[in-house]
Amino acid sequence: MLGYLNLILSLFLLFKLLKSSYILKYPPIFTPSFIVLLFLLFLNFFLFVFKIEKKALNVSVAIFSFILSLKSLNISSLPEILKTPLFIFHVSFAILSYVFSFLAFIFFLLQEKKERIKLLIYLSFLFFSLSIIIGGYWAYISWGNIFLIDAKGIFSIFYWLYILYLLHLNRKEEKLYKTSYTLLPFVTLYSGFLVNFIFKGSHGF
Repeated sequence: MLGYLNLILSLFLLFKLLKSSYILKYPPIFTPSFIVLLFLLFLNFFLFVFKIEKKALNVSVAIFSFILSLKSLNISSLPEILKTPLFIFHVSFAILSYVFSFLAFIFFLLQEKKERIKLLIYLSFLFFSLSIIIGGYWAYISWGNIFLIDAKGIFSIFYWLYILYLLHLNRKEEKLYKTSYTLLPFVTLYSGFLVNFIFKGSHGF
């Protein structure tokens, strides 16, 4: 039953994103507010898909999502260089990776089978790898460089390597396994979101 609450919220957030896209004539996924909105949209949806029903978790995510959906988000004009599908895929795949990493941490807390946790890590690694490849190609045709050296770019590589490390982590080393997955949400939160608020760079998301 709680899962349907998250499904409704994900559809509501989707409506807000589509409405803003209609106004701007392009998906406005280039500001921190909209990045968080997209993250919550995916998170609510996959809480429903994976049938995760923990009252505190589902309700907290739903309430935060609802509050954000009511917030008036300022929409500025879109820079011409961002008007490409490559940008949409680059950002969306990165957000999907963050969501799958967060879900892997939730599964870890719920003591789900390690095979299910690893599947989510595989998905996280896959989508972030695609995001890097697409982002590198887009950067090359836009600026002539495959990799933009700024804080976000550097910590993105660190995040990618951390996910790769989790894929090769020996599940029999219980203490290391638990420590590594306990750190996962902090690595994801910092690399995916907080780094943009602490350091200034070319990335606005």
